[in-house]
Amino acid sequence: MAKDFSLFPRKEPASVVKGLLKEQQIEMALENFKSMEVDSYIAATVAPTEESTRSSSKEIIAALGVDIYNEIDNGPLYCAELELEFDGELRRIGFVTQNRTTNSGVWGPDHHKTAAKIVASYATRSMPIVTFMDTPGADPYEDANANNQAHTISTLIAELCNVDVPTLGIIVGQGYSGGAIPLAASNLLFSLRTGVFNTIHPKSLANLVRRYNLSWQECAKFVGVSSYELYKQGNIDGIIDFDPGEESKIENLKNSIVTGISFIENSTKDFVARHPEVINHYQRNLNRYLNSSDTISAVHSKSNLRFPIFPTEWPNIFGVAFRYLRYVGMRRRIKSTTTTQYGRLAETEIPEGELSQRIHRERRAAFLGWLQDPDKVIYEDSLNQAWKNFQEKRKALGEERGRIAQFIFGEPQSNFDIAKNEICLVAGLHLYNRWKASAKENLSALIEYLSDIETSNYFLSTSDIKDVKGLLKSLSNTDDPFRKRLKKKFSFEGKKLFDQSFIKEKNAIFLVSELVSELNLILESSSLYDEQYFASIELSEATKALVLKNAPSIVINRRILEDTLWSNIERKTDSVVAKAIQDIDIMDVVIDEDIRESFISNCHNLILFDYVYENMIANLVSMAREANESKSIPYDFISDLLEKTIQDALKLDTFKDHNKIDIQRSFALWMERLTTYSGSSNFLKSVEEWICVVHKDKSDTLFVIVSFFFEKILPEYYASRRSGSQFEGKIKPARIGRRKDFWNRLNIAYRD
Repeated sequence: MAKDFSLFPRKEPASVVKGLLKEQQIEMALENFKSMEVDSYIAATVAPTEESTRSSSKEIIAALGVDIYNEIDNGPLYCAELELEFDGELRRIGFVTQNRTTNSGVWGPDHHKTAAKIVASYATRSMPIVTFMDTPGADPYEDANANNQAHTISTLIAELCNVDVPTLGIIVGQGYSGGAIPLAASNLLFSLRTGVFNTIHPKSLANLVRRYNLSWQECAKFVGVSSYELYKQGNIDGIIDFDPGEESKIENLKNSIVTGISFIENSTKDFVARHPEVINHYQRNLNRYLNSSDTISAVHSKSNLRFPIFPTEWPNIFGVAFRYLRYVGMRRRIKSTTTTQYGRLAETEIPEGELSQRIHRERRAAFLGWLQDPDKVIYEDSLNQAWKNFQEKRKALGEERGRIAQFIFGEPQSNFDIAKNEICLVAGLHLYNRWKASAKENLSALIEYLSDIETSNYFLSTSDIKDVKGLLKSLSNTDDPFRKRLKKKFSFEGKKLFDQSFIKEKNAIFLVSELVSELNLILESSSLYDEQYFASIELSEATKALVLKNAPSIVINRRILEDTLWSNIERKTDSVVAKAIQDIDIMDVVIDEDIRESFISNCHNLILFDYVYENMIANLVSMAREANESKSIPYDFISDLLEKTIQDALKLDTFKDHNKIDIQRSFALWMERLTTYSGSSNFLKSVEEWICVVHKDKSDTLFVIVSFFFEKILPEYYASRRSGSQFEGKIKPARIGRRKDFWNRLNIAYRD
């Protein structure tokens, strides 16, 4: 019978359940989604559910304006009993919801256990159950998994499937992964207009299909996570015409709950009337209860599910039908596919992804944004001290010193070289910890910037923009073909700058920062010059000359913007304005003619350092095994690690003019400087701290070994190569000193 019912077309509840959108409204929304770009789709569907100001389940329940009893407020778990009116009669309904105001609505094992008990208690008292889903997923961290997170989720799913009362699920916000799946096990499943649902979070899905170069935004659009697409796919039964905060439409939510439960009950009553075999099934269940065998009693005693003990608790025939129809409805939502349509055998083309372009643009925008406001030297003690020392030693270069003075104060040129190496190292280490996981890309970008300062100076700064609001208003209202083309080159977020209400709402400092970031990305892209757009626009002779001699695109584009937006953009000049001491930033330091080349070399070595760190993390298992078994790190392990690092680095454009031998020599010398630097230990400790956050799945004990590797073992490796002495590579806990019971922790980490 289940097979027959699962093949039936679904009965549309919108015709009898009040407060739901009509088919025509849903089709119109779907047509609108089809014409949207990926970012527009995300803004219309996913973004609203992630807004921090969005009302929580608890606030939505309070807005219903009915009597609330027996509230249970346990962090992200909120339950309550509400009295709702059904045809003039008050009935008590049990609500089990996810409260986004605490931990984003993420439940741990204890929350799932508690929810299962509450669901069972509601069912025991014959109360219909309503669930609100609003979570990015279940708790994925170590503590949750150690406490049987997956098992508690399964228990809640089984409990909600097993109850003998009507269940109604409503997606009120985010409904992702194992956090939402249990609460979706219901007779009817509705969603608010901007609710989203999927069995895996789009960001997690993007990680699984990374080889296809798909961003999480593309994954969300291709899968279809919006309520409208979910309805079209048959995954939900209706869309409630309500969104959190819409006080004028709160009645739609209340009506959909009341009439939704009534629809379940009336449908079940009709089903029992039309299918007498349900009565036979009920009679068999009743006989098993009255004449329970030892086997059934043993199963019940070991089960985590709540089974009726007393005759009063025994479900009536409609309870059995609620459970059966819930099963049929959920079975209908499950889709199957053939082997020819699955995976690599599928004929459907995999969409061309843009993950790499998105990542590049985001990182490039972040770097160019940082260039507008680099870190002030005066606020970083170590950097400020190294900068002052460098200036003093440079000033002393012209001094003539006798032998005694040289013996006491040192030789000026030698002092200058030491100070220069120190400022380069300190500045590089500061930026590495400043940029963290993006350090490699940003250091490469900084090398490119410093390698061609003359061209890089054509980037716009915030001071180059005059009257930013006036400029944005003129661009938003323009009919000029070139300006229209210019606006199309802005990103999705950048195009918001042309919205009149957005311009009015934001302050000038924010607007100019965003505008300069967008324009700089356009400046470094392909040339803006196109004869058809400049037929009616007079360009300066200097700009025409640059076009004729095929100058770099950033130079041409800057001149074109100056010619076309001359009233709002300052023309580039070669004059340099002296800065006050307190205004000097780190870019002023590294651009200094005496520092720039050495600092570029330092950036190359920091990129190598980053690769070594990454490769160490990638080989944590083998490294932990070696450390656990031999209490040391072998010479060959380090040699192979450095060889892979150099091969990885040589693939970068940043190292295209370097050879293997020069890289090896330079990195060995840099490691020697890092080891002798007084702040080396603090630097490695700070790197360890943020790397642990990036790799939460790894034991912190393993990262202690990585820090010890750079602090002691790698310098010992290079020293043995220089002197020919024996390399030991011993890991000495007494010298590590930051973790108690080190070897026991390492043993546990290796087993993990």
